[in-house]
Amino acid sequence: EAALIAGLPRSPSLDNPVASSTRAHDRRAYVLRRMLELGKIDQAGHDAALDAPISSRLHGPIIELDAPYVDEMVRAEMVRQHGADALTAGYQVVTTLDSRLQQAANAATWRTVLEYERRHGYRGPLERIDPAQLGDADALNQMFKRNPQRGSLRPAVVTAVAERSAEVILRNGTVATLDWDGLSWARPVIDALKDALGPNPKTAGDVLAAGDVVYVEPLPESGYRLGQLPAVSGALVALDPNDGAIVALVGGFDFGSSKYNRVVQAHRQPGSAFKPLLYSAALERGFTPATLVNDAPIVLPGGGGAEGGEEWRPQNITRKFYGPTPMREGLVRSRNLVSIRLLRGTGNGFALQHIAKFGFGPQSLPANLTLALGTGQVTPLEMARGFAVFANGGALVTPYFIQSVQDSGGKTLFEAEPARACGLCDFDAAGESAAAVAADLAAVPDDVPNAVPGAAPVPADGSPADAAAVKTGGGARAPQVISPANAFAMTDMMTDVIQRGTAQRAAVALKRKDIAGKTGTTSD
Repeated sequence: EAALIAGLPRSPSLDNPVASSTRAHDRRAYVLRRMLELGKIDQAGHDAALDAPISSRLHGPIIELDAPYVDEMVRAEMVRQHGADALTAGYQVVTTLDSRLQQAANAATWRTVLEYERRHGYRGPLERIDPAQLGDADALNQMFKRNPQRGSLRPAVVTAVAERSAEVILRNGTVATLDWDGLSWARPVIDALKDALGPNPKTAGDVLAAGDVVYVEPLPESGYRLGQLPAVSGALVALDPNDGAIVALVGGFDFGSSKYNRVVQAHRQPGSAFKPLLYSAALERGFTPATLVNDAPIVLPGGGGAEGGEEWRPQNITRKFYGPTPMREGLVRSRNLVSIRLLRGTGNGFALQHIAKFGFGPQSLPANLTLALGTGQVTPLEMARGFAVFANGGALVTPYFIQSVQDSGGKTLFEAEPARACGLCDFDAAGESAAAVAADLAAVPDDVPNAVPGAAPVPADGSPADAAAVKTGGGARAPQVISPANAFAMTDMMTDVIQRGTAQRAAVALKRKDIAGKTGTTSD
């Protein structure tokens, strides 16, 4: 070890054993030879030291769970609460994450984004190295440094190509074979903007060549498949609907490639996933799941009620019309025209006030009929929070991600006391009527610890849902924003969406009948 250290000063960044074990071994051998020549060690000591393995490695915290986006949320919140000392004072933060669910969320996000990538063609290798360098450990180390692991993707270099397979070497020295099933998807991209792809490959040589640096995706059972760094990204967040605890959060495909946390920062159109909120408003207006709504053409001036613009002719995704349709079927089949007529029957003003109770701010709620199609701007976290209202019996919970904070001496500085849902409780009897909640609004401070950015906007109608829940604290009940009956009816309709509607893949994949939800898509 002393000889290894003595060899470092010439070029510490290149000769250290982490950067290159080969260079480190050669430098150590040089120092040992000089020690022998100068009589500092004998031949036996020289030979024994020369044969000793190099066991040096990087030291640092052992990461047990891959959740970098939550790490950054915690860091930012701790700095906000405790200043710059938060990074050096030895605080210990316990989050609300469930490690099992976080691992499942990571895997689901990676898998789904890479499935999308395979459908949209192969853009070629990351780089190419001279096949003559495949035996040069230093050249390979430098190549792997330039191309680190991204998400579930691992860098590899192609060493040989056969008729229907290719051999690659991974960073840890593992030799793997990519079979035809792992290569045949790779149609070349001709024009990415037009989504134009070339012909299907016929041999592995149509896809890869020796010296190609590529990413490979580990398969669940065993082996690897050719992959590529995605041109798109994705996000996933899961809440405990009873108290708003974030149990899993993935803000993007790879934190190293993009620190942008799409769960709390990306405002996107939710599309048809927004429709259950409108249907909930319709129930409050006296509609029922069996109410017939005419699925017929509509022509409206100025883009659904907005000023100016051409005539608006909304259509169903099938480009067909189905006539009188039960409200339940309108949701199950995600019929746009049923939703628009439902909004007209409910009234824009009433619908906006009702949907605001789910925690959505004005930017999420366009004041025209396009509201029925989900044209507002929302984050994934806001959507999960809104759907939690249906799941917990009608209460609005506030998402949080820090469970407790201790100082370096183990003293507890903070313990989360979230307001919890109680959908079947008698709130008036408990003295927590809507009027009582409203009276407490002014006393609530604006700066609430452990609040998720963008997760707690003040509803457009001024309802005090979040603030009142924080005010009561200490195991308080979250405010009831819709009735348990409304939440039950909506959950029942959204269960049909899974079992026989637009989201049947979820029922098939999970083999469960107790799942409720709603799909949504938007163009471009």
